[in-house]
Amino acid sequence: MNFPSELYRFRSASTKYFEDELLRAVRGQEYFFSPIASLNDPFDCNPVIEDSSDRDILKFYRNIGRKYIISEKTVKAHYPDLTRKMIIAEMKKSYRVDFKNVRKTRSSFRNIFQSYRQHSKAVCLTEDWESPLHWAHYADAHSGISYCFKVVLQEAELIGDDLPLAMDYVRDRPVLSDVDLLCWLEGNDFEKNPEYALAADSAFNALNLTKSMNWKYEKEWRVQKRFAGIAAYKYTPALRVESIILGARCSTEVTRTVTKHCAGYCKVFSARLDDEKFSLLKEEI
Repeated sequence: MNFPSELYRFRSASTKYFEDELLRAVRGQEYFFSPIASLNDPFDCNPVIEDSSDRDILKFYRNIGRKYIISEKTVKAHYPDLTRKMIIAEMKKSYRVDFKNVRKTRSSFRNIFQSYRQHSKAVCLTEDWESPLHWAHYADAHSGISYCFKVVLQEAELIGDDLPLAMDYVRDRPVLSDVDLLCWLEGNDFEKNPEYALAADSAFNALNLTKSMNWKYEKEWRVQKRFAGIAAYKYTPALRVESIILGARCSTEVTRTVTKHCAGYCKVFSARLDDEKFSLLKEEI
């Protein structure tokens, strides 16, 4: 993937946690991850899920060589007091791949989908710091700030952390089937079933990287993580603050706070209105 040389994140400077957030970002590479399910667009990464027939689900399991609907490890996680012999007996009774058990467990697919959305959190970024719309919508009408990040691939890859991924903008809302969700969940080795590999990729994109074409102007990238709870700051080695841009309407107090905490850590710029065009310029402070 060709990453932009820089990515940006717009933030309000009027919140009670602004200074704490600034310090975490500049000095600790910790950024606030918001729940995908509560972002401003309810269509965001929220595909339509359609029923697959019991026969298609059964065919999927058999084609990938699965004898049981769930793994021994999963049963052990739910029933930690059971011995291995008891676990195997329970799997044969309740989770063997057959029509009866497929019908009994199919509702769990939707629960997995909803659980995934509830646990998915994101840092939303853009390639474009100059957009007046970004400043107006996400930085308190130009009175907030924008973080400028360098994408640090080596550090993220070293510890296996998530990298920024570009959003995909589409005209029609994605539609996934229960089998598509299973392909995504089981997506390990589909060498003998390339159609399942394609379905797994499509499901991943629909669940993580798909928005309406109406948002294309945002040129959005995201770093996503999955964890329990509402939201939290998380160390993110893929993103390092290179500089901070103050909005054209930033107050003297915000300017003083940013320059104080960024001294010795990153550069600080101030945005100003272009005298001839509907665009922004920046000057180092």
